[in-house]
Amino acid sequence: HLSCGRCVSAERRRQLQRVLLVSARQAEPCNSTAGDFWAMRAQQNKAAYAQVHGMGVAWSSALLDREYDGAWNKLVLLRALMRAALGGNHTGGEPGGGGGGGGGGVERTRWLLWADWDVLFTDLSFELPVDEYEARGLKLVLGGELKGVYEEADYLKLNSGLMLLRVCGWSLSLLDKMLQRGQPQPLPRPQALA
Repeated sequence: HLSCGRCVSAERRRQLQRVLLVSARQAEPCNSTAGDFWAMRAQQNKAAYAQVHGMGVAWSSALLDREYDGAWNKLVLLRALMRAALGGNHTGGEPGGGGGGGGGGVERTRWLLWADWDVLFTDLSFELPVDEYEARGLKLVLGGELKGVYEEADYLKLNSGLMLLRVCGWSLSLLDKMLQRGQPQPLPRPQALA
């Protein structure tokens, strides 16, 4: 039978509890107290959204790798959490440590939901259709400009400010490849004059 999508199944609620909402901000304080105030309010908003849906929350203001500052830092954080969720098994397609007991640690995480520090959830009751994503075998869900992404093949038309990553080897490999693109290039050696 068809559903309008407003009735949430017990399965979706169970799967939402295996989502870890992840966010971060820059390591240094803002230039104004207003900026720090709004960063704190945005963090509170994410915590409220996660609490409504039984999700875990991971928040960081640390620069995790000096070679990757700014927007690259989120990829370092996501990769670290992905590795932890995989439980050291970086080649398998399924998350590690997913026993049925309580706990709720990162090892039970099935999805990482990244939200930039300035993302606000305006409808706290909105439930991600993770059960549908699971059924379709999706590994990455993010927004962007359809024409730019699919017809022009322009990755700059993607929006990674809010994205959902399945905990699996494919996602870890994607994060590794993205970080490789962001590695600083060595300076060319000076040529000796003959």
